[in-house]
Order: sequence, then C-alpha cells, then structure tokens
Amino acid sequence: MKRVDVRVVVASNRALSDEVEKGRFRADLYYRLNSFLVEVPPLREREEDILPLARTFIDTFNKALGKSASGFTDEAQATMLKWRWSGNVRELRNVVERAVLLSGPMEALGRDRLPRAMQGSAPVGSAKKGKSLKAQLEHPERTLIAEALERNGGVLRRAAKELDVDPQTFARRARKLGAL
Repeated sequence: MKRVDVRVVVASNRALSDEVEKGRFRADLYYRLNSFLVEVPPLREREEDILPLARTFIDTFNKALGKSASGFTDEAQATMLKWRWSGNVRELRNVVERAVLLSGPMEALGRDRLPRAMQGSAPVGSAKKGKSLKAQLEHPERTLIAEALERNGGVLRRAAKELDVDPQTFARRARKLGAL
C-alpha cells in the first residue's frame, strides 16, 4: 500500500451549509470538505477588480490571438462597471476575449465591442425619453433570465421552470436578449 497526501479544492456558487440543511448536499461530505473556507464575493460586489482584470485579459488575449487592442474606452469601462456580472470572472473573461477577437490593430475597445446585452444596459428605472416601453423592459427581462440561468447552472429547462415559462419561449427570449 502506498500512502499519498491529497488536498481537495472545491468551489460552489451556493452556500453548502444551506444545501445541507435542505437535504440537497450530503452532510458527511460537507464536513469533510469544510476544513478551510475561503469566501470570494461575486464580481458584482468587487467593482474595483473589474477593470484591472479586464486589462489583464486584454494582454492575455492580445498575445494568444495575435491582436493589439489598446484597452477599453471610457464609455466601455463605465458600461462594464454598471453590468451585473452574473457569470463572475468567467463572464468578464469571455466578454474581453470576444472584444479583442473583434478588434482592429491598436484599437481602443468601445462599447460597440461589448455584447449587445451589455450595450443596452442602463440601470432599471432610468427611463429614456423616446425609448419605447418594450425597449425599456428588455434590460430587466435580460437580467432576470441571466440570473435564473446562473442559479440553475446554465440549464435552460430548469431556469424556464423556475420562472414558470415555456422552455422554448424562454430559450428564444434568452437568445433574442443576448442572455445566452
């Protein structure tokens, strides 16, 4: 028999102690894993980390993709700081990768390089003159869809069920609003 020294690192987007209480996570496994807890708040609660991470990702993707994006414009940065980042750092990384991929030589990445869902992101309640009711309701709907998908691990059927919407309708709205 050969002895090995192993450490297990586990991440979850749920409070496992709550899941144990509700009977959805095994208590014995929880207590084995819970020897050293590191809590990292979601990116939306760490606004000061968004732009430094975005700059790091720009450098990474410039090298990996053979691009030369020079950073984000002030308008794009302001948009990124307002966004809810329900997908946390992974979502930010994907947004930056897409922006760099679409960029031209030495381009400062503007709002137009961000996903359409982010381009329309205005805080709820900030109605703009001349915008239709439909256009103003799309942002909160997009946020609800994205949050439901996050809570349900990206599984469309479960997110649709949670919001009491037909799964096909849910998928169609999610695609249309850029929440997928």
